[in-house]
Amino acid sequence: MVQITVSSEIARAIAASSLPVVLVDPQGRRLGQMTQIDSAMAEEAKLSDEEWAEINRRMAADDGTRYTTAEVLAYLRALAPE
Repeated sequence: MVQITVSSEIARAIAASSLPVVLVDPQGRRLGQMTQIDSAMAEEAKLSDEEWAEINRRMAADDGTRYTTAEVLAYLRALAPE
């Protein structure tokens, strides 16, 4: 992850916005879009060590099997009685 420190002026402008903020370079080229982080939601979104361990376990056990959307839909249609 790259962390970029913005000026106090820019930080205040971002904090005052309730809408997504579009970041542009001096020529007006779009660099990205961001929204404010709700600190309470960000704290709730943090994963515990146990959750990370489970994620890592599942990734290690992944056999590489993938299904197309058509295959998934066909499977679901086969499950649903008509």
